[in-house]
Amino acid sequence: MLYMMLQLILSQYHFTNETSFVRQILPRLIRLLALVPRTSLILLPYLNSKVFIYPYIDIFIVRGIIPDRKRFLEYNSNQIYHTNILYSTSSPRSDLILLNKILIGNKSSIRRDLILIIRNNLDDYSYNEIVQTINQFELPEDYSYLRIQEYREDFYNLTQIQDLFQRARIIISMPTDILSHIVWCLPRTHIIEIIDKKITTDFYEISLQLGFHYWLVKTTKTNFIDGIDFRNLMMQVLINIDA
Repeated sequence: MLYMMLQLILSQYHFTNETSFVRQILPRLIRLLALVPRTSLILLPYLNSKVFIYPYIDIFIVRGIIPDRKRFLEYNSNQIYHTNILYSTSSPRSDLILLNKILIGNKSSIRRDLILIIRNNLDDYSYNEIVQTINQFELPEDYSYLRIQEYREDFYNLTQIQDLFQRARIIISMPTDILSHIVWCLPRTHIIEIIDKKITTDFYEISLQLGFHYWLVKTTKTNFIDGIDFRNLMMQVLINIDA
């Protein structure tokens, strides 16, 4: 029996942190599944209840990537595993692109009508400022179908995530692990990240690799969004929405 192990397979953090899971684990898993024999097995670390891999395994089954869950084993530290071949992989850009193609499937005809605002980490004042600014725009008739959708992730629902992120033309969010779900987005999605104090590159890098349009908004010294800056940025986004 062949066993293949993911690099960092013993780290629960990479399986229980959404951003790390999407950037580090899923692309490598896709690469390994594409290259190794179908007889190989995948060892997973001992996982607690807050995991993200099992819903994705079900997606891979639906997409025909794997036939069932039988190829996945939960690692037991008290057990000795014998392997003929040990597979590992880095995470090149092409792996994330492949993951995105598998996740979106055949969605070219989906109605993309949402301006998705992620409420996690976003204060009420900034949210109301964003909504008010967007509503003040007189959208051309071609874009009158766009509507604001608020999303707050209180529990993990991959079906809801898939629907909302694939329908989104524009996504607005503070830095939060929920933003890692942009791997579900279709081409030409616009990602607007609102940064307060610390600038991170996680979602910029995902956007860059997947060919999304990435925009950055900085908050004021009081950590609220600047309405004028956001309005100017939204004008640029709408001008380039089909770019």
